[in-house]
Amino acid sequence: MLSAITLPVLLQTSSYVYVISAIGLTALVIFFSILLEKGNIRPKYDGQKASLPRKEFVATFTFRTLLTLLLAFLCTFFNWRIKFTIAPPLLVAFFELTTNKASPPAKRPVATIILFTLCAILGSACRYIFTILIGIPLTISSVIAMIGVILLMKRIMKLPFLPAAAMCILAMLIPEEIVLYYPVEVAVGITVLTYSALFWRKIIWREKKGEGEKPKEAKEITIVIENSNNNNNNNNNNSEKEENKQISKEDRTKDNNIEDNKNNNKNVNEE
Repeated sequence: MLSAITLPVLLQTSSYVYVISAIGLTALVIFFSILLEKGNIRPKYDGQKASLPRKEFVATFTFRTLLTLLLAFLCTFFNWRIKFTIAPPLLVAFFELTTNKASPPAKRPVATIILFTLCAILGSACRYIFTILIGIPLTISSVIAMIGVILLMKRIMKLPFLPAAAMCILAMLIPEEIVLYYPVEVAVGITVLTYSALFWRKIIWREKKGEGEKPKEAKEITIVIENSNNNNNNNNNNSEKEENKQISKEDRTKDNNIEDNKNNNKNVNEE
C-alpha cells in the first residue's frame, strides 16, 4: 500500500491507467493465491504479525515520518533527478526493518544493502542493454531481469526480500535518461535507511551488535567444531585404553618372568 501510494508521485503520472493496473494486478494476485491454497498446491499464508505497543508505535511512526520528510526534502531541494533515493520499495524496506523485531534482513544489514544494489543494477542493465541498445521489448527485459532476481535471492544471497525485487522492476518504469544512475541512487538510499533502522532498533529494543540467532553457516561451523572435539575426545580415550592395555600386558609379562625365575631357582635348589 505504501509503495502504491508514493509511486505515482515519484513517476509524476496522472493517468487512470495506473489505478486500473494496480487494482487489476492486486485482484489477480489474490485470485491465484486462493486457487493455489484451495488446490493444496501451497499452504495457507496467514500473514506475519508485527504489532508494537502504543508508545513504541508512536515513537517509531514519528521517527520514520521525520526521516522520510528530511530525505524527501534533500532529494527534491538539491536535484529532482535523485528522487529515487527514496523510491517506494526503499520506504517499504525501511518500514519492515523498523517494525518487525525478528526481521531477517535486519540481522544481515550488509547483505541487505548488497541485495538491493545488485537488484537495481540487474534491472538497469537489462533495460539498457536489451531494450535501449538492442531494441528488445521491455516485457522481455523485465522477464529476464526477474529470473536473475529470483536466482540472486534464492541461490546466491539466500535472502528473500520482496522490496529488493521491486527495485529491479522499478528500473523498467523510470525515465530513460537516469537508467545508468539509478543503481547509485538505490545504493545510497538503502544504506542510509538500513543503518538508520539499525540505529533506531538499538534505541527502541536495546539491541546489541550481533544479537539474534546465529546464521546457518555459523551453526554449521559450531556443529562441526563440536563434532571434531568429540572425535578428538574419543580418540584420546581410545589411545588411553590402548596404553592401559599395553601397560597391563607388560605387567603380566613381568609377572610371568618373575614366576619363571622362581621356578628355575626352585629347580636349582632341588638339584
